[in-house]
Amino acid sequence: MRRSALLASLVAPLALVLAGCSLPFGATDDDDSDCCTPTLVDTEGVPPSTDPGDFAGTTGPVDADAAGAPSSFTFVVGGFLGPTDSYVVSGTTLVHSHLDNSGDQDPEIVQGEPTPEAWAAFRAELDALDAWSWDSTYLNVDVMDGTQWVLGVEWDGRTIQSSGSNAFPGSPGPEYGEQFERLIAAVEALAASVSTT
Repeated sequence: MRRSALLASLVAPLALVLAGCSLPFGATDDDDSDCCTPTLVDTEGVPPSTDPGDFAGTTGPVDADAAGAPSSFTFVVGGFLGPTDSYVVSGTTLVHSHLDNSGDQDPEIVQGEPTPEAWAAFRAELDALDAWSWDSTYLNVDVMDGTQWVLGVEWDGRTIQSSGSNAFPGSPGPEYGEQFERLIAAVEALAASVSTT
């Protein structure tokens, strides 16, 4: 898959949020669904990278039952005037795309396989945050620019589909709040465990 096609598949959910949800994700003009309910990005066929990337480090041992990769995972967070990070799982490969701002044409892309311990720690944090029961949409209409985000997870028969614009689980925004900060820290720890060998 060409880098431009990969980038488009990673940032498409966020682009719709940044555009003000003029149409629901994957919807048509005839569709009455909620514009901020994301659908998961299809990453089938995204080839693993041979680029070693720049992630390093590991997490400590974790005693958890969910030491495998989820069947699907998408997390995109960013804003029109600031950086945007997208994390998508394809098979067991985590693909991280970073743009410094919305005008960037050349994203930084790193991909590889997180360690089993990192997957277990990430799953344990999702459970601790009770992310499985997060609302589908968090919206702060009083903020025009700011942070938009999408989280989609399917793992062992459980599903999370949640998104927001300037509001977050446990916080009406525009500040992230503890739950969302913990989610970001957990995703970053997962990405830091990536092995590209």
